[in-house]
Amino acid sequence: MVCAKWMVAELPLGAEKVLALAGCMTYAELWYKSVPDDNPTKEKAKAAYKKFLGAYQRLATEQILFVNKVGEPDLVQLAGNPVKLISKLYEHHSITQTDPSLPRPDIHKVAEEIARVTHTDLHKMRLTLINQWLPSSSSKLADGESTVTFNFESLKLAEQSMMNDAEDEIINLKRVLYLLQQGSAEENVTFLLNFVFENQNTGEMTSVTNMCKMRALHCLLELRQDEIVQKMCGRSIEDLRTLLKTTSYLIALEKLHILHSVETFESSNKEGLIKGIWRNHSHQKSACMLVAALCLDYKVYDVQIWNGVLQQLVHFGLMDQLEYVLGRLNAAPEVWQTPMFSRAWQTMVVTPLTKVVAPLTEEQLDTCVHIFNLIIRCPVLSDTNIISVVRQQYLKLELPLCALASVLMSDNSLQERQEILNRHRLGLLKDCDRLMKHGMMAVEIKKVEEAVFLYLLDTEDFQEISESPLSKSFFKFAVEHNNIDGILQFAVRHQKIKEAASLLGMLCSRNALLAKRLESYRSDSIFMLKKYLELQGHQEVSEMI
Repeated sequence: MVCAKWMVAELPLGAEKVLALAGCMTYAELWYKSVPDDNPTKEKAKAAYKKFLGAYQRLATEQILFVNKVGEPDLVQLAGNPVKLISKLYEHHSITQTDPSLPRPDIHKVAEEIARVTHTDLHKMRLTLINQWLPSSSSKLADGESTVTFNFESLKLAEQSMMNDAEDEIINLKRVLYLLQQGSAEENVTFLLNFVFENQNTGEMTSVTNMCKMRALHCLLELRQDEIVQKMCGRSIEDLRTLLKTTSYLIALEKLHILHSVETFESSNKEGLIKGIWRNHSHQKSACMLVAALCLDYKVYDVQIWNGVLQQLVHFGLMDQLEYVLGRLNAAPEVWQTPMFSRAWQTMVVTPLTKVVAPLTEEQLDTCVHIFNLIIRCPVLSDTNIISVVRQQYLKLELPLCALASVLMSDNSLQERQEILNRHRLGLLKDCDRLMKHGMMAVEIKKVEEAVFLYLLDTEDFQEISESPLSKSFFKFAVEHNNIDGILQFAVRHQKIKEAASLLGMLCSRNALLAKRLESYRSDSIFMLKKYLELQGHQEVSEMI
């Protein structure tokens, strides 16, 4: 053993040293087992075996970390404590990172190799970690506004989005989902169902909070093991989603000291519950969002309650939540007549525009385009001065295209429309591509383009457009609207006879009646142009050809 110890000491760190230590450990184990219990050297053999075993396990663990590219100092220093090391591994930043371009080591593989070398019960450790991370620590905090804020997102079950917990709670939930990727799907499903249904089959857990149940339900649905889940709990996936929604409501109600079970909540009169919450808690931010969510989910459209809810959402400055609520209320015309509905819309679209100044960053431009896309969805534009206000803001932000596009939504803004066109003319279209890249809909940009083209046809201001990359689109538009006389006269006066003849030919190909009238002149396009101008009463221009 002395020779073996010397040989190991002489070898450099690496796979060979680990292999040598494994051999030493084997020989020490054979020595220990071969010595009778009453032999004085038994303890010496046992000590040698333990020493070589510890050295082998530590060095082999370090080797596993480095080979798998997780040899970070804080992990390496735990190589002698496999329980703490495996726990630390499952806290590795790669598990919760969202950037796919960053390296993502296989933590499960690393943990399994370490557990095999150190004879650690990995299955038990994983269950311990899930038990540690699944319950939300926020459920242990004092009640009030400092606890988890109720969030509409937790109720949009189609998206199954995560709760608006603190960042560390979201990270813990991601770790749990990662842990559940390993092991038997049946065991994992059973484990989570025991949380969800308070372990009805065994008596191990006695106080599972609603927050913990909701997190377990979220994990259960994220496992994507629908057949196994339905088989083991006897409920459909849709039933579990409904239970997730109900549990979300129970958590929100608990924070207002209103206690319900799943059964009492589902059987309760929702309008009565909503009115009771609003009567006693309307001054609280979380209660405001809870009432809004309940009203939307259970189709309660009481005008007085909604007027108060919208007022409080504006008061608390909850713009994201206000956007979601107003979008949903577009399908509830009975609420549109409440005084706060139009005011809420105006606040939502104007406030972000007043917080930025030109020149805009790319992020600010995203916001401005997003606001424009919201304006399109507003059902009460004709009853408010939203158009006038956003027009002014967009002009201040050097976004005349957005200003004109907003004005085009109203039939009562002809003067404002003309002012923008007179001032910016063709310059309105210079940002088309840029705005489309930021999410502005092509159909709205097309409306602006058509408005500019009609303006140019009316004013017969063709000099700039004739030299623009948009000239082909403009001429095509003029042909489609059977309005090319002004362009033809401009072209003739500027000695662009061939271009004018070509444009007339395009019109004839679309207008059968005109083509028939000019049929006898079709052999000579220039002569046909001259005759067309004469027929249209433009004798003076015709004589220039």
